[in-house]
Amino acid sequence: PTEIISLHNRIPQFIEKNTEIIGISTDSEFCHSHWRNISVNKGGIDKISFPLIADDSHSISNNYGVLYNNSIALRATFIIDDHFIVRHQSINDLPIGRNVDELLRIIDAIKHHQIHGEVCPAGWIKGDPAMEASQHGIEDYLKSHIDNLEKSIMDK
Repeated sequence: PTEIISLHNRIPQFIEKNTEIIGISTDSEFCHSHWRNISVNKGGIDKISFPLIADDSHSISNNYGVLYNNSIALRATFIIDDHFIVRHQSINDLPIGRNVDELLRIIDAIKHHQIHGEVCPAGWIKGDPAMEASQHGIEDYLKSHIDNLEKSIMDK
């Protein structure tokens, strides 16, 4: 439930980025309802502000390649653009939670590329320089930004 709660708490940032959150799980709608009726401090998800789809037939999870042992969906994220093209996908093993800050960063990178046509390098965050999508652009970027590739986002 931590990821669902974290996504819910960051909904305003997703709205600012014109991004809709939809949760899908292999649990039934009754299970979702139960989780919604339990407060967060009791281990539930309370009243979240985005839809949870019950994939109890496992068809969505199977079609997206995240169904594990024909029973449960792995922790997966798909960022789909306005043209219904999957622009990003990540699949985590069950014990590894997703990072909402990273999802927001990836959405910023996708939007930057859509607007400017530039490639966002490793560790790029909104406001950082990006690269022209050419050999010349890569060379220019590396000449002046090679040190940035050695820093973590936390150091910026």
